[in-house]
Amino acid sequence: MMSPEDRSKTAFTTPMGLYEFNRMPFGLCNAPATFQRLMQGCLGDLNYESVLLYIDDIIVFSEDFDTHLNRLGKVFSRLHQHGLKVKPSKCHLMQPSVRYLGHVVSADGVATDPDKCKSIDEWPTPQNIRDVRCFLGLAGFYRRFVKDFSKIAAPLHGLTRIPKDENNKGRSKSRFEWTEDCQTAFCKLKSFLSSPPILAYADYRLPFLVYTDASNLGLGAVLTQVQDQKERVIAYASRGLRDSEKNDKNYSAFKLELLAVTWAVTQKFKDYLMGAEVIVYTDHNPLVIYTPLILEPSSNGGLQNSPVSITRLSINLVVIMPMLTHCPGIHMYLIILGTR
Repeated sequence: MMSPEDRSKTAFTTPMGLYEFNRMPFGLCNAPATFQRLMQGCLGDLNYESVLLYIDDIIVFSEDFDTHLNRLGKVFSRLHQHGLKVKPSKCHLMQPSVRYLGHVVSADGVATDPDKCKSIDEWPTPQNIRDVRCFLGLAGFYRRFVKDFSKIAAPLHGLTRIPKDENNKGRSKSRFEWTEDCQTAFCKLKSFLSSPPILAYADYRLPFLVYTDASNLGLGAVLTQVQDQKERVIAYASRGLRDSEKNDKNYSAFKLELLAVTWAVTQKFKDYLMGAEVIVYTDHNPLVIYTPLILEPSSNGGLQNSPVSITRLSINLVVIMPMLTHCPGIHMYLIILGTR
């Protein structure tokens, strides 16, 4: 129920008169955050332990039937206490898998939504920059399922960065040119997303394995764990290089490899790795030798004689404290790299 003093803020005029909402409607800019706070107050202490919350979407998960009944009872009780109701036709109980926020969640892991992948597979060849951006927006939603996404999509991203003509009211100086490379990238992304992998759930009781690599084409990383004696992928990640990072004078091979490790560990996978045991595999052996200086700056003079840019990248790793291990490039079989 909306507070009486706030109802006037939602007023709107119709031919039949002035109306104000008594309950919070969809469409208000503050509505999603307000509703999420309500749900956090209702089920927040259960979030990630027995439920997943996103506004009005609730997933209750369990390992067995009896536990599931108990958890469902607790959720329904909490909703009743907060005056919230659920619509029976929108409830799916005792399901082996469910669709949730564009993904299919099951005991096996997280998969893409087949309907959305079908839309990608049936996407017509783009005819202009707007079509390319729309396609990249949809395909990019599932980029963590695609090996070397950045590398594959590079020709398409290049189309969206056509320079503007400042003397012609911001219109493009160049015409839209759909090249063979663009068509190849377009078909590859559609092909990969037609049969994407199922990503595993993270088990925070086990060590995390991070594989990284870098080249003049970009950075790549993959997060895995050994679960039930089998190495399973949790997430893929890749990105292109910024203009400053492409400059050999600014970024040597060593610095670029260190950037890949820092980006993967302290940015892309940080939420998984905080407080966990982390092993990072890199094919750049000097980086492994440099590890003691990164994680133990007091030893052997530490980082005192290192370039400032190297020190800045290195210090970020201290938060996670990963153990770096050399892995020859030929064995970096899991890397999606979008880099080579």
